[in-house]
Amino acid sequence: MVRRADVEGGDMETGGGERGPRGADAGVAAGGTEDHARRAEAAEVASPDVARHVSAVFDAGDAERARLLTLFAALPVGVVLVDARAADLPIVFANAAFSALTGYPIPAVVGRNCRFLQGPDTDPVAVATLRRALAAGTGCTVTLRNYRRDGTPFWNELTLAPLRDTDGQVVAYVGVQVDATARVEAERQRALQAAVLDATAEGIYGIDHAGRCTFINPAAAALLGYPPAAVIGRDMHALVHHHRRDGTPYPPDACPIHQAAAGGQGVRVADEVVWRRDGTAVPVEYAVQPMAGAGFAGAVVTLVDVTERARAEQERAALLTRERAARAEAEAAVTQRDHLLSLAAHDLRTPLAALIGEVQLRQRRLRRGRPLSVEEQGAFLATLHDLLQRQVAVVSEVTDAAYVQLGERLALRVASVDLGTLAGEVADMLAHAHGAGAAVIDVAAPTGVVIVGDRDRLARVLQNIIGNAVKYSPAGAPVQVRVRAEGDGAVVVVRDAGVGIPAGEIDRVFTPFYRASTARGVAGTGLGLAGAQGIIAQHGGTIALESAPGVGTTVTITLPGAEKTASAS
Repeated sequence: MVRRADVEGGDMETGGGERGPRGADAGVAAGGTEDHARRAEAAEVASPDVARHVSAVFDAGDAERARLLTLFAALPVGVVLVDARAADLPIVFANAAFSALTGYPIPAVVGRNCRFLQGPDTDPVAVATLRRALAAGTGCTVTLRNYRRDGTPFWNELTLAPLRDTDGQVVAYVGVQVDATARVEAERQRALQAAVLDATAEGIYGIDHAGRCTFINPAAAALLGYPPAAVIGRDMHALVHHHRRDGTPYPPDACPIHQAAAGGQGVRVADEVVWRRDGTAVPVEYAVQPMAGAGFAGAVVTLVDVTERARAEQERAALLTRERAARAEAEAAVTQRDHLLSLAAHDLRTPLAALIGEVQLRQRRLRRGRPLSVEEQGAFLATLHDLLQRQVAVVSEVTDAAYVQLGERLALRVASVDLGTLAGEVADMLAHAHGAGAAVIDVAAPTGVVIVGDRDRLARVLQNIIGNAVKYSPAGAPVQVRVRAEGDGAVVVVRDAGVGIPAGEIDRVFTPFYRASTARGVAGTGLGLAGAQGIIAQHGGTIALESAPGVGTTVTITLPGAEKTASAS
């Protein structure tokens, strides 16, 4: 008698060696128990050797044998019975489902070893596992690549279980075989997808219809600062997309990701942020693609950290701004140069024209035999001197302005200078030059206020400041010039009641070529104050200006003592 077999193994797949002839592929057989029993009975009738082989394993009259064969025949999965006591472990029974699975008719497999199902791609590791189980008389389960009769491969999940007699000896093996091709291919596909997700540098995660995370790859987890386990099942909008870039709340209904997961359209967004676990915002570009299947709806989201791109764009924009500023500055410099040359040419041409006119006038008198008297010669020479002085002043002003604009230091010729005396001389010269119809210069400049400086350049500064006060003041208006000692230095204050300067322009009047809006209609180069500031600065002093339209302007010049002036120059 043979008792019911003990099962000593789990799932296993067949593998290894040669294959037999091939024919048409067949589907997996299915049906009720009676149908399988009839087919098993037909198989035994068609192959008388089956009964003989099975009887060699079981006692001929054993009712259990009939029940087992009926059960095996009725199963919807492939079943073979192998004689463990015969050489090369031949098949002694195969059911119809096995025939449908492999495409081999039952008579073609009985008496053969199962290795005929194996082929070149059968996993030798699985075959080795199967052989070890057979050698040990134990069960096992393997999944291996087998081949049907027509040569098509399939994945066979083989479960091997030993049957023992009353003495505990293994007399047979039952091999249950299931077509696992769909499962193995699905597992392979999932493994491939997982490998792709893990290898890609883009962050990728999936959500269900409610926005809960279903998977996340390492790149996305790293970008968001969360371990993957802390994200799975969480509401991704509430976790990482809850606020906009400006910090305002981001309603889920307005979120493209949420809309796509709920059945909307795919979309790509380039100007949003996600929020890391540490609370920092990361600028991202993301694409969301809705997905739907049997019993599933959701979306897949890909994220790209664009921090470096945004930084590069900002740097590019800043560089462009700097380039534009530099170009504008260069163009302004060219404009200033052209303006300077135009003004210098005009200012140089004016006294030259007057000089030429005076000379021509005297020449005509001489040709007519009317020589100049001593008084007329003196006046002529004085006029020539004034005109030449104007030429020298223009050339010096242009030269100093050019040095200051280039950041060059002026070559000062320092000596002791009595500012009171210098201010009086400049005032007298300007009063004579402007005549009786101009503003009245009121000088309070005591002698003895002595500093160390370049007398000619300080005179040019006073000519410019006092001259501006006279030019921009109405006839007869007072122009006050005050000089006083202060510490070991000196202060010069020039105050007028002229047109004044708007408050918004005061900071610009020391810029080369700039002229205040209230100076229109009055001749000038726009270099005087710029040059004056440069000269005073090189003396270690300061020049300040206060003004208001319709009130007038006050300019204050402060010069240090001899020691500080020498250090500055």
